[in-house]
Amino acid sequence: MRRFRPFAAWWPRAAVAALPVLFGACTRPAPPVSLRLVDLYRPNVVEGRAAGDVLTRARTEWRFDGPSPREPGRLPLTRGWEAGPGVADLTLREGRLVGRATDDLPILHLERTSGLDDKDLLHEVEVRLRASAGNELTFTYRDTEKIDLADAAKRARELPWRLTCPIIAGAEARTYVLDARRLPAPPSSAHIRHLLLRPTNAPGARFEIESVRLVFRREHLATVPSGVGWQGLSGIYRETLVSRSPETIRVSLRLPARPRLELALGTVDDGPVTFRVGLRRPHRGRE
Repeated sequence: MRRFRPFAAWWPRAAVAALPVLFGACTRPAPPVSLRLVDLYRPNVVEGRAAGDVLTRARTEWRFDGPSPREPGRLPLTRGWEAGPGVADLTLREGRLVGRATDDLPILHLERTSGLDDKDLLHEVEVRLRASAGNELTFTYRDTEKIDLADAAKRARELPWRLTCPIIAGAEARTYVLDARRLPAPPSSAHIRHLLLRPTNAPGARFEIESVRLVFRREHLATVPSGVGWQGLSGIYRETLVSRSPETIRVSLRLPARPRLELALGTVDDGPVTFRVGLRRPHRGRE
């Protein structure tokens, strides 16, 4: 009958034999395992750089100094904006939407009539305003057909709105940005039917709003310059080389033996994308 030595008998010998290999590996420098293109990038490696990006869609913005309201036909004296609970004396004056807070949760409401079939994701909300008192600006949205503003105010006291931004009270108008990436899942344009804005949190404060703007992801990405930056898709962020057609990025490098290219590709649109990766030996002109 064939016999097997117990584990305790042969393990020490195997361990002793493996030690020289392990110690030897620790004394030798490991060869580089990867060449990161983001480390090799320099601004001069971009060829055919685009002169500038032209947006093909209008900005989603409500200004109070322009010639016409964005949401025509409803509340023309306030450009479509409605005084909800906690707001009094709402009117348009000298190119600003002005009003007074009667409690610590004044709510302004606007119902959108366009962009409700767009799947582009919200990137940020930009508000330019001044408030005589208070220290916080908040924003939220609803996708329902109808909205009960009194109920929205009640729910806001039970569950505060997630998009918040500190403000500086005073006589100067400032631009405030509420980052939608702080939300668990930024909404699409189609889900933002009702805008709810709380311009201040101080009872008795007077506020003046110059503009309210929704910045969606495509508009934001159009402003990102070509080069290295952190970009994300579906909540996963990576150090990225940003490029636009018809640009070419050409990097000089010395390839190791048996090289392999690994990359992930992300695009703004969902349609198919064609790109080309090639190698060219120096001074030979061959790819």
